[in-house]
Amino acid sequence: MIIFKNRLLEIYIFGIFNLAFLSFMLLVYKDFYRVTSIYPHKEIDDDCELNGDWISLKDYRVFFKKSASYYIEDLNIMTLNFIQPASYPLKFEVFLTIKATFSDGIQKQIVHKLKNSKLTRILPDIYDGSFEYNQLDAEFNLKYFFGNQNYTNLNLLVNLREKNTASKLNKPLRLNIKKILNTNKLDKCLICSKMIVKDEYFYMKDLSFWLNLNKLSGYDRVHSYYMSSYNDKTLLDFFTKSKDFLTITKVKCLPNLINELNFKYFNQFDFIGEIMYIKMDLINELLINECYMNNVDKYKYIAILDRDEVIFPKNYTEFFYGSNIHTKMKLLIDSIDADFYTKIKELPAVDFKEIQNINESNLFNFIEEENINNEKKHCTHFPTQVYLNMGLIDKMCNSLNQLSLEPEDFFETKALGINILENFKSKIADVPFNFTIKFSIIDDFEYGYFLCKIKEEIVDPFRNKFVDDIKKTTGLFDRFFMISSKRTGKCIHNTNRTHTISTHFSKRDFHIYNEKKIRLIPSKKHNVEYSDGFTSHFRYDLKSKIVQRQIFQISDISFDYDYFNLFKNLFQ
Repeated sequence: MIIFKNRLLEIYIFGIFNLAFLSFMLLVYKDFYRVTSIYPHKEIDDDCELNGDWISLKDYRVFFKKSASYYIEDLNIMTLNFIQPASYPLKFEVFLTIKATFSDGIQKQIVHKLKNSKLTRILPDIYDGSFEYNQLDAEFNLKYFFGNQNYTNLNLLVNLREKNTASKLNKPLRLNIKKILNTNKLDKCLICSKMIVKDEYFYMKDLSFWLNLNKLSGYDRVHSYYMSSYNDKTLLDFFTKSKDFLTITKVKCLPNLINELNFKYFNQFDFIGEIMYIKMDLINELLINECYMNNVDKYKYIAILDRDEVIFPKNYTEFFYGSNIHTKMKLLIDSIDADFYTKIKELPAVDFKEIQNINESNLFNFIEEENINNEKKHCTHFPTQVYLNMGLIDKMCNSLNQLSLEPEDFFETKALGINILENFKSKIADVPFNFTIKFSIIDDFEYGYFLCKIKEEIVDPFRNKFVDDIKKTTGLFDRFFMISSKRTGKCIHNTNRTHTISTHFSKRDFHIYNEKKIRLIPSKKHNVEYSDGFTSHFRYDLKSKIVQRQIFQISDISFDYDYFNLFKNLFQ
């Protein structure tokens, strides 16, 4: 009988495995059939290789971004950004061609083989890890070739030969020459963000609202990328209207990162299927690094943020409890007098629209101080608070209101969890999980009722009054209760210290000990306290990798009065 049961279990597990495998193959086949049936492969590959943004190794899908190839002159470092199949054990020979005109009018050309190159693996794609984003570095000093002679019209070209296959680049890479130390940088902050696409998860009104939030918060400009698609006139018109704050770089061609599709490039976003859409995160990491490096000599600070994230200035309201309301709200229960709700509704609101530039923003004054006090840290890292959809808060409060009918001794003996989401499926990782808020002691219930009283007496009247205006303006940023996610966060980078960044981490940075001593070292970051600021993350869904736990204490949830005040001012 036991053997029979074990056999049934084996058959069941085998069946589940086969079902998952067939589902995966069906997804691949759907993408494969849809693309291959309409795609003129060779013509597009030839055009992308000649006129696009990428240069590949001959006969191999190893893609170097043309405009993401750099020589940092004051650090004597060359950096190339590329994407490769994870299964390729690449070893490069690097050949440098130097062209320059000297003061006597003579032009010189020198070809030199660099011997000290280093390959750094940055990260694999999140779908199946079959491709990875890497960087190739090499050190060389131009004084070695030219001494102290003065020269102009400097051009640096790099060609590569892969040792194992003898494959070469289809044409040389031209290095963008940068000086990033002690330059006359703007004492402001740029935001580098991922490629903008028009898809079911992101709507134009939310993009517009996000840009407005960042502009009001004191950031100088947002830079993002865009790739052509059909029927995109609305998006292009929006870019034109937003040009005073939004810089868009158009992407021509994207590498194909699906092994089953036997061609190199996509030239329209419409051809990209579901698998390639997920793998796009890998390309976005490279584009963000390119944005950073292209602006590292222009801005003193650069923030890396997605379009559902904002790092706000803190303490910009006149609320008596200040930033403690973000992290120590439970302490308020003991100090609130009977007239608290009247007082909080009558507080004079600071008009956030009056903030004109970065110097008036407490956030960047704070960053300036942090960089002085933490000289050996490379980025100021703000931990994440995930903002909960108001529907989830409504459900929590409805459940608590039902519990209020229970006798008083019920709360002294019970520890219970309220299921807010059951068998919830996230957008990418299609794994169901429950999202539960736990109440362990009687103080937890008091705190829960306190949060719900804020919702019912402060938030709901405002939202009900302006419901139509809010719906026309945003569907994403209309939320004010947040939950801690301490494992994630985003950085505002000091461009004099940080080199090679990505949205969540950096593999290696340089740190300047003084003007003459520069060293490549492992990445470090300075983590700030929640009370000094955090990354406000307005997610479309609660993806399982963000909500690491399925059960949260009610004390993990708090109300962001600062943001509520900002949001309210935009409609009154």
